[in-house]
Amino acid sequence: MGEGKDNKPVEVDTSSIKQTAEDVSILNKKPWSSPKSLASNLRELPQLKREQMNHNTRFKVMQSNIEECKLNLLEKEPVIKMETLKVEAEHKHLNLVTACIQF
Repeated sequence: MGEGKDNKPVEVDTSSIKQTAEDVSILNKKPWSSPKSLASNLRELPQLKREQMNHNTRFKVMQSNIEECKLNLLEKEPVIKMETLKVEAEHKHLNLVTACIQF
C-alpha cells in the first residue's frame, strides 16, 4: 500500500500487476517455519533455477526476434522513402503535363 495526499493508505491492485502474457508461475515468498521447510526449499531450488533459466531463454529469444523485426523495418525504410519520392515526382510530372495540355 502507498500513501495518498492525505496520508491515508491507498489500495494497490497487485493481482493485475502479477498477470503475465503466458501461464508463468509466480514465485511467492514462503514463511520459514522449521528445518523441514528449509530441506523442502532446498529440494525445490533446482526446479526453480530451471524455470528461471527457461524464462530467461524465452525472454532472450523474444528480444532477439524483436531486434530482428526492427532491423527488417530499418532496411525497408529507405526503399519505401525512395518509392514515395518517385511517386511524388511522377505525380508532379503528370500535373505539369496536364497543365501544359490545358493551355
